[in-house]
Amino acid sequence: MNWSVIGINYQKANLEQRQKFALDEDHIQETYEYFLASGITNALIVSTCNRTEFFIPQDANAKALEILSKHIYKDYYDEQLFHFKSDAQAIHYFFRICSGLESQIAGDFEILGQVRKACGIAKANGMITGTWERIINNALSSAKKARTTTGFYSGASSTSYACIEHIKTTSLDLKTAKYLILGAGKIGSHTIDHLLKFAPSKNITITNRSFDKSLALANKKDLKLMPFKHLSMEAEHYDVIICATNASEYILTEKIFKSNKRHHIVDLSVPMNVDPSLGKLENIELINVDQLSDKVNANMRKRVAERRNVERIIAESILDLNAWFTIKSGMPMLSELKKELQQIKQDALSNVIAEDKTHSAAFLDEYTDHLFNHLSQQWIKKVRNKTLDAH
Repeated sequence: MNWSVIGINYQKANLEQRQKFALDEDHIQETYEYFLASGITNALIVSTCNRTEFFIPQDANAKALEILSKHIYKDYYDEQLFHFKSDAQAIHYFFRICSGLESQIAGDFEILGQVRKACGIAKANGMITGTWERIINNALSSAKKARTTTGFYSGASSTSYACIEHIKTTSLDLKTAKYLILGAGKIGSHTIDHLLKFAPSKNITITNRSFDKSLALANKKDLKLMPFKHLSMEAEHYDVIICATNASEYILTEKIFKSNKRHHIVDLSVPMNVDPSLGKLENIELINVDQLSDKVNANMRKRVAERRNVERIIAESILDLNAWFTIKSGMPMLSELKKELQQIKQDALSNVIAEDKTHSAAFLDEYTDHLFNHLSQQWIKKVRNKTLDAH
């Protein structure tokens, strides 16, 4: 498994640093084009609010770093912020990402959807083939199994859920407060779902740069709709503003908030889409994803046992993957063995048919094929079991 990962995440870089390295879909597409032009034909880029990771073949590390430094990140490229993993360590890390063990909010169940989307983009660009596709499928299946069979993902284990849990700690009357959601993507939609559990839909307004997207979400969840161009005029009328957009600049700035009305603003975006200077105003409480995760991770200490169960599922899945690799590496040898057996079979059949006329040649040929297929399957099963026993 000659794979490696080059990445930047919340463990080595703060929010301000991470947002410089975050890639939107267009920049991911551009990076894949550079990769393909340089001969890197298998890769996966995962870019979320917590991380930007590049999974590539190990022998492509130097080329990838050159592309990132010269073409993608240019002036603000800083290799000291990156972490590097290779071989089994890189594969294990990918499994942990998919299962939410490496998320800033541990157990984040939104990461699986984000990885699936990243895989879709990579596949559309022809970057997922062969063994890499098998690794990805195993990791996604492992994460799904952990999600459905353990209690690790209960409670505040997503950014959107954590956001609403934070709002509950304020002094607001949650049933009468007015809410504005910026962004109609998955995180925005999940946030609304959690919000609707205690706030009436008539008090929730959605806005997004794409009017059609926000209209569809408003109709689906019976929300109020604000044209995005009205944001600067109407934002200050809301008690709670949750920003889950993917803009390259600040959407909410000081000039929008002219009154002394109290506001609670949560910025779930990376890069940050709310001007941090808003948090210095006396009438505005501003919290970002880093601050939010600190509040939530205290809950995770109660789920240590369930975390071990997730790690066990990952370990079992990787053992299964190793067995598959072992069998795959032995297939050429098995193919040669089958050719030799086929020749032995033909020689034996010629002698038997010449001496014994009681069975037809077709019957004998079919019967010996059955024996050889059975032998092959037994060989594969034996190799797999030996691989599992070795671990």
